[in-house]
Amino acid sequence: MKLPLVSLFVVGLAPLTQSTRWSTFCPARCHCNDVDYTVSCADAGFEVVPLTLNPMIKEITLPRNNIVSIDSAFGVYAHMEALDVSFNKIAKLGSKGLELKELRRLDISYNLITMVEKDAFEGLESLTHLILKKNSIAELTSNVFTPLHKLKVLDLSHNKISSVSSGAFHGLTNLERLVLRSNALRHIPSDSFTYISTLRALDLGSNALSMVEESAFYHLNQLEELLLDQCALSQIHADAFVGVASLKKLNVQNNNLLVFPRAISRLTELEELNVGGNLMPKISTNDLKHLRKLKRLHLTRSENLERIEEDVFRHTPELEELWMEFNMQLEHLPSTLLNHLRQLRKVSLRGNDLKYIHPELLPVDQLESFDVTKNPLVCNCSLTWLWRHMAQKPHAYHNSSAVRCHGPPHLHMDFLKSLSDVQLNCEGESGRGILAVTFTSLAVFVLVSVVLFLTWRRRISDARTGTIIKDLDTSPVKYASYDNHKYPYIIQPHAYTTLQAHHPIAQALSVGPGNGLPLEPSYATLNPNALQSYLMSLNGALPVDTGNRAYQILSCHTISSRTPSDPGYETIGRFSDQCLSQQSQQLLHHQLQGQQTLQQQQQEGQLPKHQSQPSTYHSLIYV
Repeated sequence: MKLPLVSLFVVGLAPLTQSTRWSTFCPARCHCNDVDYTVSCADAGFEVVPLTLNPMIKEITLPRNNIVSIDSAFGVYAHMEALDVSFNKIAKLGSKGLELKELRRLDISYNLITMVEKDAFEGLESLTHLILKKNSIAELTSNVFTPLHKLKVLDLSHNKISSVSSGAFHGLTNLERLVLRSNALRHIPSDSFTYISTLRALDLGSNALSMVEESAFYHLNQLEELLLDQCALSQIHADAFVGVASLKKLNVQNNNLLVFPRAISRLTELEELNVGGNLMPKISTNDLKHLRKLKRLHLTRSENLERIEEDVFRHTPELEELWMEFNMQLEHLPSTLLNHLRQLRKVSLRGNDLKYIHPELLPVDQLESFDVTKNPLVCNCSLTWLWRHMAQKPHAYHNSSAVRCHGPPHLHMDFLKSLSDVQLNCEGESGRGILAVTFTSLAVFVLVSVVLFLTWRRRISDARTGTIIKDLDTSPVKYASYDNHKYPYIIQPHAYTTLQAHHPIAQALSVGPGNGLPLEPSYATLNPNALQSYLMSLNGALPVDTGNRAYQILSCHTISSRTPSDPGYETIGRFSDQCLSQQSQQLLHHQLQGQQTLQQQQQEGQLPKHQSQPSTYHSLIYV
């Protein structure tokens, strides 16, 4: 019976490999190590798996070749523990393609695989690491990984996976790390997590998830690391992390979160948190209130971040590293922000919009390193503390030599470290500060004095002439001059009768060419004596139109009687802003009383009788 040529070659090779150096049979473009039993054939141009290698080989790396399939040809290397066929042209993982019972690591990344058949991994019972990233797999069907009971790491990143069946991970009872980054997932495949309760790390980053639903990770009660960065998340349900109380590391960087998610605030075991690159305008004290074990916090590239509350770190005493970088709207940090952080060792404030850093902000004596570069710092006396520390400990601060001045103009782009104390100009700044305070105080004093004086003048003027209210609707506004001032008044028609033009009071109030109509707005010049006489002649009851908008916005008209025995003799009081509803009827009563008094005086001959037809009365509304 004739044996196949390959079998004859392998059988004939075996005795030689036991007594001679097998590297003699290493292909020309490979590197073979006969001590560790490893072979590297990168970029060798192979289209098939070489069969001339030592059958005792443990590791073969064949990246960047032209291999199109992996099949039973590898069976001749029964002791192989690691196989790397990345960057080849493998398009399909067929049924029972490999039967290597000792294989622990298989890398088939960067190939052309579009589907994985159900029995593709049959016989790989010792496999612990399977790398399938950078292929074109679109779907994960049920039971495809069932034979891989010992698998600990499964990397399916950078595929086209949009569908994961509920039984896709069946059989993976020891899986610890699952990577589904950069696929086409729109929902978290929560149902498929039922079979991988041992999972400790899950990477779902760079999927179009948009939201994290309630109890999305309920079955993963041993999960310690969760990556949800770059998922366009705008919402995380308050109960999204129910069941993952042991979570220690969470990354939700570069999403669309407008507020700090309440679900994160409940992760009491969290040690590392990355919430940078979101749309949150502030970080509040309650956001981190329950994260007492937090050790590392990343707040980087948050374009809307403007404010961090003063006590935000009060409840995070274990914090060791703070990375707060490139937040372009962050102009100020409270001086006591880091006061509670006794374990703090590293701080980076690089690339914010800080012009000033308070001397008490950074506990420089306890820090191993800090970075304040790429901020628009104004180099003056306020940065003397930083300048001195940099001079005393030049190697303690990361990239300290790159701290540049943004201002003042004559120091623009100079290195802070290279300046002298004279250039920082502490004495000059202090002197200018004292002068500025003195000048400001003097200016305020003068301004207050002027305001008080003008208020006093106006009160005196008001007491003598009253203030005339401008109508808010459509009434024409005129101006009457008195005491070198012009006062606006309102023209409102009334059905009240007026004084005749020849009446001495009317003439006294109507100074102008042609002795026009009484109170003609074109000629009215207020004369305090004439006005007083006029009011006294009317017993002080000046007619007011209650339909006038100017009147309606007033509150009340208070009056005072000169003597109890003379109730008809009244003076015009002041309107108030509080009591229109209480006094409006009283005011109208006095208006009517004034009209009756006027008519009575006319009947008794004290005043000329009015015209038979009521003429228009142009009222001046005083307060």
